[in-house]
Amino acid sequence: MTCNDLLSAPLTHERRLENLTARFNAMVALLLCWRRRVRERRQLAAMGDLAWRDLALSDVDVRREVDKPFWRG
Repeated sequence: MTCNDLLSAPLTHERRLENLTARFNAMVALLLCWRRRVRERRQLAAMGDLAWRDLALSDVDVRREVDKPFWRG
């Protein structure tokens, strides 16, 4: 069976379920990633200047990261 056969073949119930499960898992992973970014950026904002210096970050670097929307990596 070639790739073209797979694309043109009608989807079985099992195949549809696999596709749905894969999409659901990808969505959950994306939501967890966004949640982690929000949490990490809040923690970064709460740190002080000394911690930022230990991480070799300037105020500008921190502000740029903290101001990013959660969907931007």
